[in-house]
Amino acid sequence: MTYHLPIRRGRQFSLITFNFLLFTFYFLLPCLSGCAPLGALASKATPAPKIPAEYVPVQEAMIVLVEGYENPGIVGFLGGHMERMIAEQLITHNVAPIINPNLVNDFRTGKSGDEYRTIKIAAIGQALKAKQVLYVNVTQFAVDSAGGSMMTKGKSEVRVRVVDTATGETRWPRDSSTGQVLQLNTPYMELSGGTTEAVLREKMARALSERVARLFYDFTTDQVDGSEPETGNMAN
Repeated sequence: MTYHLPIRRGRQFSLITFNFLLFTFYFLLPCLSGCAPLGALASKATPAPKIPAEYVPVQEAMIVLVEGYENPGIVGFLGGHMERMIAEQLITHNVAPIINPNLVNDFRTGKSGDEYRTIKIAAIGQALKAKQVLYVNVTQFAVDSAGGSMMTKGKSEVRVRVVDTATGETRWPRDSSTGQVLQLNTPYMELSGGTTEAVLREKMARALSERVARLFYDFTTDQVDGSEPETGNMAN
């Protein structure tokens, strides 16, 4: 079937007007069935804010070392877990050539506790042929209950620095010999079902690892994992 537009006597229907109406009709028709407003489309096109790296390491061999210097048992096996998670992020974002974290663990377990604690950070890096050490000192890592109830929350703090293995000096941060402080606390949550203290500790370790790694590469806010604890904060 063919449709014809009526033409009133004495007036020509402009071909340009016809094409304009046809274009408008087919453009707006999808919106009548629920297309997104133009404002929403524009907002989606706006790139997420970019957060620059706090420090860009030299492209030299690096090891990741996580420990509780003042309290060796503070993170337990999660220390090695954090080393691997941080290393994976650094490799993914090409921060520096990363030495296999398993070699770090083998070196540590090959020494007695007392012997290992006497070895300087730079010496550990030298033994593993690294030029720099990403050193993460865990100063707090605890789960606290509220008055014996099933409600609990996590508190954690780490101090992060990059150490030159040749000199033993801190490459970054320049203004703090003990390192950049990162704190991460969770809100109170109920221990029930699949939520246990062990699960909460693992989530804290994962979130801390993400935040440590993000110190060394640019990222956008839409790349942040929404599953990490909410109330973490950074302090100098």
